[in-house]
Amino acid sequence: MLSLSWLPIVWLRTIAVALILYVLFPRLSLNLEKFALKFKLSQLHVYYAMIAFWELVTVGIIFYLLKINDLSLSAIGLTGDLSPTAIVYVIIGVIISAGLYPLIQAFSKIIGWDMFWRRRKDTDWFPRDVEYLSTKREVVSMFLIVVISIPILEEIIYRGYVFTALLQNFDNIILVFILTSLIFARIHCLAGPGFMLYIFIGTFIPSFLYWKFGR
Repeated sequence: MLSLSWLPIVWLRTIAVALILYVLFPRLSLNLEKFALKFKLSQLHVYYAMIAFWELVTVGIIFYLLKINDLSLSAIGLTGDLSPTAIVYVIIGVIISAGLYPLIQAFSKIIGWDMFWRRRKDTDWFPRDVEYLSTKREVVSMFLIVVISIPILEEIIYRGYVFTALLQNFDNIILVFILTSLIFARIHCLAGPGFMLYIFIGTFIPSFLYWKFGR
């Protein structure tokens, strides 16, 4: 049985990235732009790379906790089984999630929420267009980080561990869905209120798929 006492580690990525951006960098007279220029990438690339790194660290900690508690990887849903039906549901889920974004964006505009926090121009790493994908190298690196690495790591952490741990400790499945979505939305607090709302609603989809096929 997974322990809820491990739950604080799922905030590691957010805390670590916030400390780097808002504490460490200013003390070293650095910012995301200067750091990104060294690797000839956009600020957004570096930002997501930091997220992927700390999520990888988090997954490593979860694997270690599983090992010392004599639990297998199957305890967090890593069974290696994925039926054709599950794949179809996943594809449908991705399409629905993509369709939700403009709806949440429009709703956020109506209620006066920005999708992303307003930042000074020199600290704003969220793009307003696709200029940050102007070269093949940038497209490939962003694909590997955002489409491959981060989603896999997030599913291990927030569905494999968080959802399963909550499911084992609470009898009410609706409560488990809501708590999982709240935790996952809060993890994205550095992005902005509208995006957090999108994450909160959108997280019900992968949680449902994990509940349906991952047990």
